[in-house]
Amino acid sequence: MKQDELTVSQIKAMHFANDALMLSPYPLYRYEYKGDRFYYYIDPNEGNFEIKEGKTITYNPPVHFAVGVTTLTRRTIPQNEGLVKWIANMGYDAAIAYRDQRAKYGSLMHTCYATMLIKKVFNLDLLPEVVHNYCAVNKLVVNEGVWVDDLKQDLLAFATFLHEYQVKPLAIELSLASPRLGVAGTQDLFCEMDFEEKGYFGEVYASGINKGQPKETKRIVRTLAIVDFKSGRDTTGGIHNAAQLAALKMIFKDNYPTHANRDIRLYNFHPKDWRKVPTYTLVDQSQGFSEAAVMNIIGLYHEFEPAPEDKTVVEMFGVINLDQPGGENFTTKVIKEVVQEAVDNSKYAEQTYDYADFYFDPVEDEGSGT
Repeated sequence: MKQDELTVSQIKAMHFANDALMLSPYPLYRYEYKGDRFYYYIDPNEGNFEIKEGKTITYNPPVHFAVGVTTLTRRTIPQNEGLVKWIANMGYDAAIAYRDQRAKYGSLMHTCYATMLIKKVFNLDLLPEVVHNYCAVNKLVVNEGVWVDDLKQDLLAFATFLHEYQVKPLAIELSLASPRLGVAGTQDLFCEMDFEEKGYFGEVYASGINKGQPKETKRIVRTLAIVDFKSGRDTTGGIHNAAQLAALKMIFKDNYPTHANRDIRLYNFHPKDWRKVPTYTLVDQSQGFSEAAVMNIIGLYHEFEPAPEDKTVVEMFGVINLDQPGGENFTTKVIKEVVQEAVDNSKYAEQTYDYADFYFDPVEDEGSGT
C-alpha cells in the first residue's frame, strides 16, 4: 500500500478464544491516509432495519469516529524530559530515523510473539531467514545478525514469562472501540495468568510476641490481564504506558459488561539484555493511572484537537486539458463521506496479520542489508 492511498479496513483480532469471549458488538474499522490513522466504529443499534428470514439486517448504519489511545496520550501528556534531551543530543532527524527502525523491529518482535503464542512452538534456527526476508519486504538496511540475536533473546525471555506465569491467551491483537469514551485501541495480549497476591488469608503467627495474630502471606491466584509488549530493554513503567493500559481496560469493560466487576490487571512486558539465563521485566501498571485521570485527558483531547471526520481527501486523476475549464481532474471529499461510502458499499478489506511463517519463503534481496 502506498502512503498516499486511502484505505479502510475492518479490524479483527489475530487470535480470539470464542469459549471465553463474545465478539464485540461494535464492528471496528481503521482509516489510513498519508501516515494518519484513525478508528471508526458502527453501532448496530443505529441505521435502517429490516427483518428478513428471521434475522435483523441493518442498512446504512452511521459511522462514528474514535481517537486511538496512543494518539490520545501523546497529545495530552507531556513527554518525559529524558526523551526530549535524547532527541536534542542525537539530532531530530537521526532520532526519528532510529525511532522508526526500532518500531520496525518491534513489529517483527510482536509478530514472532504472536506466532509462538498461537502455535505454541517457534524454531529459533529459522530466524536468520525470517529477519532477512522481513528486511527485504520492508526495504530495511540493518545489521541482520544483531536483529537475529536480539530476537532469540527476546523470544526466550517471552517464553520464560509464559511458563512462569502460566499464561493462557484469550485474545491477541484485540482492537476495540468505546462509544462512551470516543476512544479505540488494540491490546497486544488479553489473557489469564498467575498473580502473586499479598494479604491475610487465615494464617496466624505460631509463636513470639505476635502469636495468634493474623499473618500477612502470599498466594498464587488466577487473574485476567492486559499485557502490552515493549521492545525496549531498559525502559520500564512510564506515565504514557500506564495511561494507555488504563484506557484499554476501560474500553474492554465497555465492550464486555459481564467483566465490569472483574479484576483485570495491567502489565508492560520488557525482555532484558540477558547473558546467562532468559530474564525479563514485568511492570505492574494496575494502579499506575486512574479511570478519573483517563476521563480528564479524554476531555482535554476533545476540547482542543480537531475532529478527524472533518479532514478532507483530495483525489487527482486524468489528463489536464488547457482548453477545458479547471476542476475536472480532482475531487475533494470529507473523510466522513469517504468512510461512510466504503462501509455502506462494503468497500473495505479485512485486516490481515503476518505470521513469522510468512517470512520463511525466499524473497528478492532488494533493500536488505547485513
